[in-house]
Amino acid sequence: MKVRFALMDFKKYLGEDVAGKLIEGAVNASNRPIDITSLLEDTNSLGGSASHQKLKELKDNISLAEEEFLQAQDTLMWTRKLYEKEYVSQTDLERDKLKVQTLEFKKERAEIALELFKRYDFPKEVEKLLSDYTEAGRELERTYARCRSKLAQAQAKLESAEATYSLQKELLEKWRKQLEACTIKAPAPGQVVYSSSMMDRWERRRYPIEVGAEIRERQKIISIPDTSRMKIEIKIHEMWVDKVQPGQKAKITITAFPDKTFTGKVLKKAPLAAPEEWLNPDLKVYATDVSIDGTHDFIKTGMSAKVEVTIDELKDVISVPIQAVLNIRGKKVCFVLNKSAPEQRQVETGAFNDSFVEIKSGLTEGDKVLLNPPRLTESEPAD
Repeated sequence: MKVRFALMDFKKYLGEDVAGKLIEGAVNASNRPIDITSLLEDTNSLGGSASHQKLKELKDNISLAEEEFLQAQDTLMWTRKLYEKEYVSQTDLERDKLKVQTLEFKKERAEIALELFKRYDFPKEVEKLLSDYTEAGRELERTYARCRSKLAQAQAKLESAEATYSLQKELLEKWRKQLEACTIKAPAPGQVVYSSSMMDRWERRRYPIEVGAEIRERQKIISIPDTSRMKIEIKIHEMWVDKVQPGQKAKITITAFPDKTFTGKVLKKAPLAAPEEWLNPDLKVYATDVSIDGTHDFIKTGMSAKVEVTIDELKDVISVPIQAVLNIRGKKVCFVLNKSAPEQRQVETGAFNDSFVEIKSGLTEGDKVLLNPPRLTESEPAD
C-alpha cells in the first residue's frame, strides 16, 4: 500500500506520463542526477497535475499583478493631470502613488514566488515524492527478504519439528511395545515360581527378585516348572565327584514326605566347582542334577530332599562299619573278638561309602569285629 500510495502521489504531482518517464529514467540512469527543472519548460506534458496547477496559479498571479499595476499607473497618470489643474487634492495623488507602488511590490513578489517554485519548491517536491516512492519500493523488497528469511527459518523449524516428531513417534511406539511386553502371559497352566528359588545364596543376594529391583537383559525372573519332569540339584563333594557319572541310579527321600521313597538317576554334573560358600570357603562341591522317575503333582519346586546315588552295587561281599577299620603304621587293621581278648588283624579294603567298607581279605563271615577298637600307644608293637 505504501508503494501504491507513493506512486499515486508522484503521478498526481507530475502527471502519469511525466511520472512514468521520470521513474524509468531514474531506474536506467541509476545514481546519475536527473534534470528536473527542464520538466517545467514543456508545461503541456505536465497536463492536469498538481504541479501544473501550481505553476499556472503562480503565472496567473503574475499576470493579475501586472494588470493591476498597469491600471494603477494609468490611474496615477490621470490623477497627476487632474492635480495639475487642481481638480484633485494632494491626498488623492499620494494615494494613487502608494497604490502603484504596492501593486509593483505585489508583481515582484509573484515573480519571485514563481522563480522560487521553479528553482526550489518544484525540484524539492519532485525529489521528495520520487524518493518516497523509491524508498517504499526498497522497503517492500526488504520486507520480501525478511519474509523469505522468516519462511526459511520456519521451514527449517518445521523440518526439525517433523524429525523430532518422527523420533518421538518411534520412541512412543517402542514404549508401547515395551508396555505390552510388561504383561507376561504363561504359555501353559501351572505353578509360577521365582527363579531365585533355584539360585544359591550368593546369586540370590546379587540378583534379588523383589519390588524395585533392576532387571538386566535376558535375566530369568519367573518360570513354570514342568511337574511331569522334576529334578533335584545336589552338591557332590570333590572326593566323590569322579565316582558319580550320568546314568547312575539314585534313591530320593523328600523332606516333606519322609515316608515315601522315590527313584531316579543322575542326569549331568557340572564340569567346574560351584562358587565358594562364605561359611566354608575351602569346601569344593559340584552341582549335579538328579531326575525323579514318574509324575508327582504333590512335589513342589524348591522342596528339599535327600539323595543317595548308587555308585556301585556289590553282592555277596564281607563289609564292616567304616569306623571298625583303623590305619596303624600305614596298614589297615580291624580288631576281632577272640575268646576273651581282642585280636588285631590286617585287612584289605575295597569300595566304601559313608557307613560301610568292603573287606576283601583278613576277615571271614561270622567274625565279631569291635566297633570301638582299643587304643594303642606308640610303644606297643603290632601283631
